[in-house]
Amino acid sequence: MDMERRTSDRLIAKVPTFAVVRPDFSIAGKIVNIHKGGFCFQYIVSGRNLVDAETVGIDLFLDNNKLYLHGISCKKIYDIDISRKSLSFNLECRRCGLQFQNLSQKNTDLLALYLKEFTSGSCGSIIKSSLRRYK
Repeated sequence: MDMERRTSDRLIAKVPTFAVVRPDFSIAGKIVNIHKGGFCFQYIVSGRNLVDAETVGIDLFLDNNKLYLHGISCKKIYDIDISRKSLSFNLECRRCGLQFQNLSQKNTDLLALYLKEFTSGSCGSIIKSSLRRYK
């Protein structure tokens, strides 16, 4: 059994938050969860994916232009296929987990602001409260 390696709770965005992969922005997706060490996002493959990448440059932004984190270096932890095989159309969907690497002071401050102002509850607490309803 794999041991959980995270040292902080994964948080859920209160507002839609997106990630784009630099330099050509050919991969864009929505943040699933985020914490001070990294984040997970989902994207639809339209040409390339992150399977072979070890590190990537990322920009994070809110849909309302209230916050923009620019040029973040990340280490890829995983990139898995989450496509639903029963769909009548053939879209390849993936989920990717990235770990922040060497954040600038500005991006560290912006990330702290984002986590404080634009996220709520941890994934773990949301799952636990949902399970309580079914006991």
